[in-house]
Amino acid sequence: MQLPLTEPHPLKLRIEDFELLNRAGVFDAYHKAELIEGVIEVMNGEFRRHSRVKSQLTFRLQLALEAIGSDFAAFSEATLALSPHNLPEPDVIVAIGGLDDRYYERRDIAIVIEVADSSITRDLGAKCAMYAHETVPEYWVVALQTGEIHQFWKPRDGRFGDHRVVPLAGEVCSATLPELTIDGRGIL
Repeated sequence: MQLPLTEPHPLKLRIEDFELLNRAGVFDAYHKAELIEGVIEVMNGEFRRHSRVKSQLTFRLQLALEAIGSDFAAFSEATLALSPHNLPEPDVIVAIGGLDDRYYERRDIAIVIEVADSSITRDLGAKCAMYAHETVPEYWVVALQTGEIHQFWKPRDGRFGDHRVVPLAGEVCSATLPELTIDGRGIL
């Protein structure tokens, strides 16, 4: 059997490839590893400010969701199985929870949140494009350096149709869950 000749090209890993590597301990030396567009990305450990902001967002979102009687809940560091080549682990998600043994999927998700310090360019660039392509309803990037939240919603054709930047210093309202509002004062 003769295989067709092709130009060399990158091999995009699939979720099942990533899982095999993870189970084999390949990522044990790293704080966190994700599969983004078939490429493994590793991150360093978090500094205290990042951890505090992530925890405060999760806590305040959970309180607000309970107050409005929502079926959604806030989760920290949950893994999302989006497409065969995307297995991100965002800082916070708002999703329908479950007790089964599976990753969160697009159908479960209302909001995905990344807390960004050194990762701001990636979170506003490649990750934003990935979440839009995967039709995540709403995506937030909390920019620690500027104290702002970049909110994106209305994904269509691999891009978000709407975007706004709000200070993390007062009321922060979801664009897609209109009753969901948190007080951002004191988070930073």
